[in-house]
Amino acid sequence: VVSTQSTWDRMFTRVDQFHFGGLDLQTGVFKAPKTGTYLVNFDTQVDSGPGPRSPEAYYSAYIRRNGRRLMFEGHVKSSVVGTDELHVNVITGRSLVLHLQGSDEVDIEANNVMADGVDL
Repeated sequence: VVSTQSTWDRMFTRVDQFHFGGLDLQTGVFKAPKTGTYLVNFDTQVDSGPGPRSPEAYYSAYIRRNGRRLMFEGHVKSSVVGTDELHVNVITGRSLVLHLQGSDEVDIEANNVMADGVDL
């Protein structure tokens, strides 16, 4: 099982008055600038690569708070069905409302991304 922490290419908007915390694009970690309620959202699109694929091929992702997986509410698992020669785009995501303490850290962990897959 391959596990990796997600990082980001760019930030589209940043609207806040805080000089502490926020999203670190290089590490993929969001640090809550203050105690409050936050909407945590991620969407993924993975091209499974050319077939044939194993019928057991899948990937999963977890939202983590302070390094600990949110096992049920923060977990998503997607399967690739079929073994033809076409590329299959697997699209999924998760949204959660979390109450965070100031300086709590949230990130996304991706697991078992298909060997020939391309993260889009």
